[in-house]
Amino acid sequence: MATSVSRYSTRSTSNLAKNLVSLWTQRLRDAAIPEPRTSTQLIMDYVIRLNQCVSKIEENGNPELTVQQIQLFNKLCSKRLDRMPVQYIIREWDFRYITLKMQPPVFIPRPETEELVDLINLHEFHHKRENESITFLDICCGSGAIGLSLLCENPQATCIAIDKDPNAISLTELNSQRLNLGSRMIVEHLDVMKTEFHHGFGHDEAVDFIVSNPPYIPSKQLASLQEEIISFESSLALDGGCDGLDIVKQILHFARLCLKDKGKIWLEVDINHPEMIEHYLNTHDTDFTYDATFKDYTNRARFCKLEYHKKDKT
Repeated sequence: MATSVSRYSTRSTSNLAKNLVSLWTQRLRDAAIPEPRTSTQLIMDYVIRLNQCVSKIEENGNPELTVQQIQLFNKLCSKRLDRMPVQYIIREWDFRYITLKMQPPVFIPRPETEELVDLINLHEFHHKRENESITFLDICCGSGAIGLSLLCENPQATCIAIDKDPNAISLTELNSQRLNLGSRMIVEHLDVMKTEFHHGFGHDEAVDFIVSNPPYIPSKQLASLQEEIISFESSLALDGGCDGLDIVKQILHFARLCLKDKGKIWLEVDINHPEMIEHYLNTHDTDFTYDATFKDYTNRARFCKLEYHKKDKT
């Protein structure tokens, strides 16, 4: 996904930006950096937009690059050459209808996660009245991409977002404020894996549904990931334990404390996990049934829907 050029005259030509992009695209391609052209073009767009107020305009209407912009572009492309993801380089990323601030090492939202938001919109909100309030819990919220998108697209919703990584909590809070959604989102630094969390969630009312894109990569597979992922994204957002389901199993235990009867859990998981999760539910007393598997745009089984059946305590 996502990386000095010798002197350039301050008297830019209309082709200077294109030449710089082409030059760095080739350098990235020679170094086997993924998506070299996209990376360099995104960085150039960011540099121009960031410093637009000081850029001159050429006769053809294109911005004339300043010396400072050229230097910045070269510096940012050098970071891409070092395998830093472009999302971290330009410090922002579009997700559905919102633009999120991005900061390493917080997990970078992937395109398929946008499909999870589509599924939740269809199954949890489409049949609801516009004035019918809905509260949901976003576990392992990362940058806040899922929760904030759902809030942006469903004005009747409120969200409780939790994560064990303080960097993720800070970034979600920042994004919620920038998007003017802070009044509808509670962000808390909590670890679903810790026992005391299960006794001190601190919210009295049950939530309508839970969504999570948890760490689901089996520990032994971490070393085979792209260098961009291994070197820059936090292992807290990646490592799912021996079979990749450590967090998912803990979510099932915790959900019984905070989810309404017949409430759903929506999960994004590895392609091997849907069958494993269904088997786990069929062989353990979890109070959940496996409802459905959904495929992503590459036709891979990536999303699970589970339903909670609250037992009568009497």
